[in-house]
Amino acid sequence: MGKESDHIEDLRKRIDEIDYQIILLLKERLDIAGAIGKQKRKQRIKIINDDREKELLHRLVTLCTKIGLDANFISTIWKEILHQSYQIQAGVDSEK
Repeated sequence: MGKESDHIEDLRKRIDEIDYQIILLLKERLDIAGAIGKQKRKQRIKIINDDREKELLHRLVTLCTKIGLDANFISTIWKEILHQSYQIQAGVDSEK
């Protein structure tokens, strides 16, 4: 392999490492969502908090704008993350 191919492989390895960290962080986030869900069910609080969701998405869009990421892309990803979080909070076990 040439130097350029080696460089591409190095970059791909770095992406693989980042992907691994993203998965671990998503798992941690969903575990915390599960703990929140237990407290919400115990306290009879509704699972979806529209104000919290709007504030979170606004904060993420603002951050994306600051650092040059596509806010629509991040909003789409986060809506999926929130959907999974709500299912976990409600006690729905979709993948186990």
